[in-house]
Amino acid sequence: MAAILVTGANKGLGFETARRLVIAGHIVYIGSRDIERGRRASDQLGARVVQLDVTDDASVRAAVDTVEADGGLDVLINNAGVAAEWGARMPRSAPLR
Repeated sequence: MAAILVTGANKGLGFETARRLVIAGHIVYIGSRDIERGRRASDQLGARVVQLDVTDDASVRAAVDTVEADGGLDVLINNAGVAAEWGARMPRSAPLR
């Protein structure tokens, strides 16, 4: 049995991933920016919830502290989506060689 954190798990693919991991007997943390939506999802699945905004360093630190206090993590599934603002310039990627 592994302790697994799935970011962005209060809906969509993250929710389904968390659901299957709970069924398989793992300890699953649902990482969610919106704590209430995360709580609803965790209650529905029998998982644990941790408030987590992957774009906010303080939120990430608080989530790490919470999970570490509970025994630590074996697996991270980074499913959270991050979107650039409309009109923002994205950095150019290096050419493949």
